[in-house]
Amino acid sequence: MTGPVVLLDACVLVPYPLVSALLTRAEHELFEPRWSEQILDEVERTLTAKLSVDPDRARYRLNHMEAGFPESSVLGSSTSSKR
Repeated sequence: MTGPVVLLDACVLVPYPLVSALLTRAEHELFEPRWSEQILDEVERTLTAKLSVDPDRARYRLNHMEAGFPESSVLGSSTSSKR
């Protein structure tokens, strides 16, 4: 990929129209998306607990994001959590 590296926080990864638009642009190599496990944990919690998205659908979405952009996962803080 080419282009600037951009850390995508949960606030832009939760709203589907926004994340779809951003990741489409990343597919066109306008930027390189990055996120941490902690960010993805927050996305999953927000989708399921606050927005009542079925946990399987939330997991499906995150799995596809990770598969589509395998280089995007970066190390976050020193604490870790499991999804």
